[in-house]
Amino acid sequence: MNAPPDSAAKATRRTEAYGPGIASHEVACALLLGGFGSWSLSRLGAADPAPWMAWGLLALAAIAIAGDHARATFASARWRLAAVPAVMILFYFRLGVDVPRLAVGRADAALLAWDRRWLGETPALALGRWHAPWLTESLSACYLAFFVGYVGYLLGWLGREPTTARRFVSGFCWVQAVGFAGYCLAPAAGPFVYLATELPPLPLGPLGRLNDWIVRTGCNGVDVFPSLHVATTLYCVGFDAWRRRWLRIAWVAAPAFGLCLSTLYLRYHYAADVAAGAVLAGWGLFMARGLRSAASWAGTTR
Repeated sequence: MNAPPDSAAKATRRTEAYGPGIASHEVACALLLGGFGSWSLSRLGAADPAPWMAWGLLALAAIAIAGDHARATFASARWRLAAVPAVMILFYFRLGVDVPRLAVGRADAALLAWDRRWLGETPALALGRWHAPWLTESLSACYLAFFVGYVGYLLGWLGREPTTARRFVSGFCWVQAVGFAGYCLAPAAGPFVYLATELPPLPLGPLGRLNDWIVRTGCNGVDVFPSLHVATTLYCVGFDAWRRRWLRIAWVAAPAFGLCLSTLYLRYHYAADVAAGAVLAGWGLFMARGLRSAASWAGTTR
């Protein structure tokens, strides 16, 4: 018996707007938040807010998914796509509160040892001879540009046609999910904190002081391995290259390179973090390119 016309139209809209089932990045979000909730419950107990905050954020994402399945419109699909990145941003700030209480050993010593084994010295110390006021200001500007680019790229690709938006968000959220798992399992403060007594002061100008204030007051204190500044930046530029956005790449290539360099020059990361971030960007692009089209989700040819 054929489905009523209204039901068929609704199913078609759902397929076009998102595709049936659960997306891979939604699975990644569920594994991250569900796993963290269970882990923090076993370590901190049911009276602690950590597991309930993680599960509450997961519930918000689930509500957006359920709402899209119920309404099956382009608008509900956009809200669903935006839900997981928004939930992950909120989870990022909880990590600074919850991870230190889970009694996970800090990874700074291991990351520093990795740098020294493969490079001879960590860049935070090795780049000291290159310090100059103009260079510090330039790289601080690149580092600050990350926050604009993070929001701009996410909103920009969310506004594209559904399949492309879905692909971008899928890889983007995989990058964030794996990165946040690294923050949980290998929390570190970074060279600017761990090696504070060995590092000479940077020549800071207005942008450098602003950047330093933002990092010291706005970051969660465990967000070092892997470098999500590097991973997210390379993922966004790589996605642009895949979609042949050559004009935008021409505009962002130099700031993106400066941003990656700034993570080392400004002493926020070890080289190991940057290397892991580059690998993670590749993983995100793999997940984005491997996302099946709405047609294949529906069991038809493209």
